[in-house]
Amino acid sequence: MFVGGCFMHRDLRNVPLFLLATVLFGLKSYIVYRFLLQIEINSFLQEIIIFINPFITSFIFFGLTIWFTSEEHRRLFIRYSVLVGTLIIYVNLLFYRSFTDFLTIPQIVQMSNVSDLTSSILSLLRWYDPLLFLDLIIIWYVARKTTIGRVQTFTRKMKMFAIVISLLLLSVNFLLAEMERPQLLSRGFD
Repeated sequence: MFVGGCFMHRDLRNVPLFLLATVLFGLKSYIVYRFLLQIEINSFLQEIIIFINPFITSFIFFGLTIWFTSEEHRRLFIRYSVLVGTLIIYVNLLFYRSFTDFLTIPQIVQMSNVSDLTSSILSLLRWYDPLLFLDLIIIWYVARKTTIGRVQTFTRKMKMFAIVISLLLLSVNFLLAEMERPQLLSRGFD
């Protein structure tokens, strides 16, 4: 089938929009974490954790839409969540390029550090930065089409299954993190 300038397999039309958003946004987050923010990886387990974390988080967040009763609300939630998430990731990346540090809530509240970016914003841009918005464009396009990435009506059983999978994935992620860094949640970090 020829849709929007590309060939699509018929089965892709049945993929729920929240799963498409999970895969695309999770992949972008992983690429930014792993390759653009230069996070130091010291073990294979850390590599696994940094790979699965954005997908699990995205699945849980975008999976919330299965509880929405309106198809339009689901589409809007996913579209604008991806937009806000992309902007947060990109501003964090620009901040990291300037200060070699991650943007945190206290830094956002202070806003003086963020305003320091405005003088050198052009020097922080890279030729590949527009690629970080590719998933956003795809999700917005798919969310406007009714034949692909359709928003389905989910049965109670499917909703419960999604919750169980979310909790299972979150538990696996936490277990791996705890194996890598025991007492992770009880430690203080500077």
